[in-house]
Amino acid sequence: MTPQHPTPPLKPSAKGHAARALLVFVAWLASLGLVAVASLLAVLLLAGPHGGLLPGRFEPLVLWVGWGLVLVLPLLAARWTWRRLSHGS
Repeated sequence: MTPQHPTPPLKPSAKGHAARALLVFVAWLASLGLVAVASLLAVLLLAGPHGGLLPGRFEPLVLWVGWGLVLVLPLLAARWTWRRLSHGS
């Protein structure tokens, strides 16, 4: 009795690859918009009634973490979408 091997995944065509890339770009753009809106609301909240509560030595750290989240979260969403669409093919 020979072991059963799963069939290898089919390579996507150029048209399928372009459609997948477009969907990944749309996911990246949508998540960038959501992160930008959430960041704006957080900044408005912290700068408004809570302005001045953050000690000065933490300001650069908060700035780096904020920009890191704005840059990393959309990339993670795009990567997740790319992998999800590749498993569905």
